[in-house]
Amino acid sequence: MQIKKDVKQEREQLSLKLEQFNELIAMYGAPQTSPRIASCSENIVSQVPDKSSTGREVRHVPISPALNKDSVKVDLFGDGIPKDVVAKGILVSKDPKEKVADMPLGPDHWKVFLEEAVCPSYILSGSGDNAFTVGQAIISFLAWPSDQK
Repeated sequence: MQIKKDVKQEREQLSLKLEQFNELIAMYGAPQTSPRIASCSENIVSQVPDKSSTGREVRHVPISPALNKDSVKVDLFGDGIPKDVVAKGILVSKDPKEKVADMPLGPDHWKVFLEEAVCPSYILSGSGDNAFTVGQAIISFLAWPSDQK
């Protein structure tokens, strides 16, 4: 019976994420692509191609030019060595006053919309006792470290 309960809970969580995703589509309209980010650290963020190295299409999440001028598709790197891409997303803001989960980003983080989990089991830093993974955070806004040290 526990399995049925877990499946029901997972369905509810997915349903909520789908609602949030649909709200984003309604708010931000048609897809936009952007040139490479010149001001970003090359070790942290780079442009996401339209197709992955396997030739598989990368899913596009619609965003609006009105969102802000820094909204671009990005690769998100883990903190290991070598630095591997653990997720793909959209850089939404570098403003330290911007909030994620009611907390200001501060100077060391950027607001990112997590679009695709490349390494779903990668544990997100700073999640403490409530550790969660990139796979669990898909279709969510996150505070991503601006400089992996």
